[in-house]
Order: sequence, then structure tokens, then C-alpha cells
Amino acid sequence: MAWLVEQFSSDRGVQLGAEEIIRPFGFGTNWQTIRIGFRVAVNGYSTLAATGPYFGICTGSSGATYQSAVDALYWYPWYTTAGGAAYGGTWPIVYRANTVNFPYNNLQRVGTSTGNVGAVTISRAALSANPESLRTIFMIEYSKGAIGAAAMGGITMWYMPATGSGILRDWSRGDFLAAMEVVSPPLMSGGSAPATLPLRTAKDWDSTFVSWSYTTPTVCLFDMAVTRFT
Repeated sequence: MAWLVEQFSSDRGVQLGAEEIIRPFGFGTNWQTIRIGFRVAVNGYSTLAATGPYFGICTGSSGATYQSAVDALYWYPWYTTAGGAAYGGTWPIVYRANTVNFPYNNLQRVGTSTGNVGAVTISRAALSANPESLRTIFMIEYSKGAIGAAAMGGITMWYMPATGSGILRDWSRGDFLAAMEVVSPPLMSGGSAPATLPLRTAKDWDSTFVSWSYTTPTVCLFDMAVTRFT
């Protein structure tokens, strides 16, 4: 079933600057495989440094990256320390793109401890820098594996850029919801990684979040959703 975590009317959304937004699942921890998704664009002109947006699942509302978490957290950084994102293009086709291939790390946090769970290497990802005309879709699928086992089961990422490498498309809300519901979405880029739980084996994630590292530029979040497959 598709369960909308947060719904915004028209093109209104949430703008984050060095902060996060957390929303609970309507089904709590009653899931085996879920897909979380977001439709986003960066709002500003400066080049992004080594870190940027984080997306993931967490336990409760104790915090994902900006608070001291008391339970295991998963997140998926868009840009890691291996590369930044340069601002480019000509208005209105403006975007931020990394210049090299680098791994997107899956991380788990328990309190102040962080563990690297696995990585996927994606080439030349581009993120929209025009929230008025272009939006990028980002989705992650989590499979729990056996309850009590050390393995997460698996993590798969899909990425639908609005700009870069000859792509120019504004992914609408309808595009976003359709991609969230199909089992094998025809997406632009993606990859998967095995995931273990080095810090904590409990599988009680019941919320999703988006976190942003910068005061300037901000990130505009137009949709948050989660699909429960099993």
C-alpha cells in the first residue's frame, strides 16, 4: 500500500536550512520492505561542500542528525566527503552536479556513535537548483531481513534527476507518486548495497526524515512519502 507521510497542496512545500523534518509512519514498525521518497530542489547559488542532504528512517522523533539520538538511525547522505557539488547551467536550467564518481554511504547512528553500513557508487548525479521550475526525485528502499539478525537485509537507492547530463525534466507530484507505487520503477540511476547493523540489531524504525546541512543554500522539500510493500 502507498501511505503518504506528508502531503502538501499545489507547489507549496517545506524549506530547510541546517535543520530536519521527521514524520512517523502510519503503520509504525509493521513493515518488512518499504520505499521512502522525496521530491526536492536546492534554493541558492553557492557550490555545495562535501556534505549535503540526508534522507532515511529513524526510531521516533528523538532526532536524526541535529539532535542526540537515543535509538538506532539510518540515513543516506547525498554527497559524501569524497566530492562536492558544483553549481552550473544557465537559468532556468541550473543544477548542482558532482564531478567525479564516489560512494553514497549508508550510515547508522546510535547516540553519538556512527557506523558505515555500506556504499553504492553512482556517477555524475545532478540535483535541481531551481525549486520554481525543476524538481528532483530521490527514493530509497529498505528490507529488514530477519528480525533479530544482524543484517538489515538490503538497501536500494533510485535517483531521478531533473537536470544534468542532457536531462531536463520537472518531476511532478504525479510522477513522484507513480514511481513510489510501482515495484520496479523505470528510473534514471540507481544502485544497491548489502547492509549490516554494526551498532544495533533492533529493527524498530517507525519514521522517516530529511535533514539538511546548510543555512545557505536551503533545500525545498515538496513531498515526503513511504510505500509499504510487505
